[in-house]
Formats: sequence, C-alpha cells, structure tokens
Amino acid sequence: MQVHERRKSRFVATLQTCQSEVVDRFAPYMPKSLVVDVPQNLLDLAVRTNVTMPFGKWNGRFYFCSDLFKYVLTDEGVCYQFNGLDVEDMYRELDYIPQADRTKIDYNNYFDAELPPFNNITGAWSLDNGYVGQGFNSYPQRMVLTSARNGLLVLLNGFEHNFDYTCRNFKQGYKIFLNSPESIPLTTGNYILVPHNDEVLVSIIPHYVMSAKNLHDIEAKKRQCFFNDERYLRYFKSYSQNNCQIECLVNYTISKCGCVKYWMPKPTAIPICSLEDVFCYTNAEEEMTLKIQNQTNEKIKDDNVKIMCDCMPSCNSLDYDFEISATYYNLEKTIIAWRDKYEHSDSRTARLIVYFREPQFTAIKRTIMFSISTLIANCGGIFGLFMGISSLSIIEFVYFFTMRLFSNLRQRHLIKKKLFQQD
Repeated sequence: MQVHERRKSRFVATLQTCQSEVVDRFAPYMPKSLVVDVPQNLLDLAVRTNVTMPFGKWNGRFYFCSDLFKYVLTDEGVCYQFNGLDVEDMYRELDYIPQADRTKIDYNNYFDAELPPFNNITGAWSLDNGYVGQGFNSYPQRMVLTSARNGLLVLLNGFEHNFDYTCRNFKQGYKIFLNSPESIPLTTGNYILVPHNDEVLVSIIPHYVMSAKNLHDIEAKKRQCFFNDERYLRYFKSYSQNNCQIECLVNYTISKCGCVKYWMPKPTAIPICSLEDVFCYTNAEEEMTLKIQNQTNEKIKDDNVKIMCDCMPSCNSLDYDFEISATYYNLEKTIIAWRDKYEHSDSRTARLIVYFREPQFTAIKRTIMFSISTLIANCGGIFGLFMGISSLSIIEFVYFFTMRLFSNLRQRHLIKKKLFQQD
C-alpha cells in the first residue's frame, strides 16, 4: 500500500469515530472503492499506553500502565480498561470480537522490589456468587484499604499537537467510565470528565443489588429483572443490562444495514460497516432508541405493550455512585520544584485518583415479602384466631345468657321462698 493510500485509510477509519456532522462534511471526498480495516487502523493510530499514561499506582504498588490496562474498542475509538474481565470470560466465542486485547495482566509486575509478591490467583468470581475461594490477589482485583493512597492513581499525559477540535466537540480531556467487570462500557452513558491540567479525585460508593433465590418463583415481568440463567445472550456469557442493550443494537444494525460498527461483537460472516454505511447505522441506532422510548411510554398506559429487546436490569447488579473533587494540577512547576528539568513544552498532564470511600458498603437484597407458605401461615393464624373467638364466645354466650341466667333466677326464687317461710 502506498503512503497516500495508508493515510486515506487511517483518515477514513478515524472518521467513523466522529460525529455525523463531521462525516457529512468529509465523506463525499473519500474514495468509495477504498477497503479499510477500521479496527486495525484505529489501533495503529492510538497513542501508546505508556505515552498517554506514563505510570500508575494500585494498592500501594507502582506500575507501568501498559502492565495494568488493556485496550478496548468503543464507539469513540480506542479506550483503555482497568480491572475488567478477560475477553474469554466475557464473550461466548473469541471470533465474535477479533480485535480484542487478550493480554493477561500480571499484578506482580510492579517496580517496588521491597514489597512482597502476590500469591497466585485461585478460585473464581461472578456477580451472582461474588469471590469464591479467592484471597487478596483476586481476579478481578479488589482493594483492602479505602484511602486515596491505596486506590488507583494514574498520571494522564496529553500533547497539544494531538488535540482535535473537529471530530467530537470542544471538550478536551479524558472520559472515565465506571462499570461492573462483566459489562461492556457504553460511551453513551454517564462518564467523568478529567480535564487537562487538573487533579480529579473520585470517591466510589458501590451500589450492589442482590436477589434471593425464592424470586425465581415469580415471573420476570412482575419482579422486573432477569437472573443470569433466565436470559440467554448470543455474544456474552453473562447477562447485564449493558450487554443486553449492546446485543440489541448489534442485531438491529445487522437487520437494517447488513453490517456492524467496528467495535461491535458479530458473527464471522457479518462484515464491518464502511464509511458509506455510517448514515445507515447512525439512523438505525436513533430509530431503535426512539422505538424503545415510545414503547416505554405506551407501557405506562397499557401493561401488555412489549418493549423491544426487553433489556430489564439484572437481578444481581453492581453499579457505582461517586463523588468528585478537582483542583488545578501543574506538573511543570512540580518538576521544577524537584530541581528537575521539564522537557515537554506542549504536554498537558492530569492526575486521576479513584478509591472506595468506605471499607464496607450496604447491599440491597430483593426477596419475596409474602411467599405462599407465609401466606398460608398468616391465614392459618388468623383463621385460628377467629375459630377460637367463635367457639369460646358461643359457649360463653350460652352459659351467661342461659345457664347462668337460669341459675340466678333459681337462686332468687329460693331466697324469696326462705324469707316467706320465716315470716
């Protein structure tokens, strides 16, 4: 491939991460016959991990971020993920996501030689059962202490010559998404913006909802959630609302366009959409979202209305509430204060610290308030109460209003008779 063709391929691949208005502007000038491997071009263009994140700290140990983070393709390009599940633990088949990062993270690969190494990871984790048979060095990783010192610290480094104000919008900085390890991050959801030259501290409060096993006896429509073994997803091993929404979007995009976006899981026979298909898959996503909104509004009036894909929450779910504090961060003056030389004049550095606010958290448990056995027991008690009142009351009424009355009248008659005899 010639140099100018390679540059065109990379430009076309980058366009698919931009807003539709930008695609409208540049797409007419791109050659339609150009075949582009969008995922590979985006990975080739992505800034290396150790450049955008020079180093990090986790659980009191310093790491190079290339040993902590794995890349993941999203709607906005190449992102880096920390502490997520490996691809073989998320997808049913690795062929569904050929460009996924299959690197195994070794948390013993830190550069604090005086600290003891972690033990080998044993056991397993799932959202339904939690950590089973795992110690401190678990998979996914977990914190032991809750201070900012023992959380995740990442130095984020950007260069002004890489900044772009056309593709997305005027925002400059880093988008941070917090999601459960088994879920795929959705860039359309809530995120934390870390601006350049800022230090941002994120205090996390887990929001864990667990469900009792007796909820299986109630149909999903009534309890408004799915257990993992109730809702099968074609691409993902575990059910979550995020994964269900992604699979719904994939299937709808295939039905409308015959292809999928570069970041989506897909069957091997389905191609990745080209630049010509941008309008198709953009309209498909907007159309699907509008359908779900209208169906949700109709369901409020008519409970029999079915919602497309019906992606209800998981009965066991993990989300994160967070609090943010930020301040100005000047790396250049910090380095000069250390009597060192600052070498990057166009560098814009930020610092991110993520930690749990409390050592414990309160989980919410769904359970059946009144089961059949509870109902029978309560009804039995009430029936017994009424039975007791009815039987005893009738006997007492008969006694007081018949036998007792007769006895009193007879006593009065005898007393009168004795008094009459005395007279």
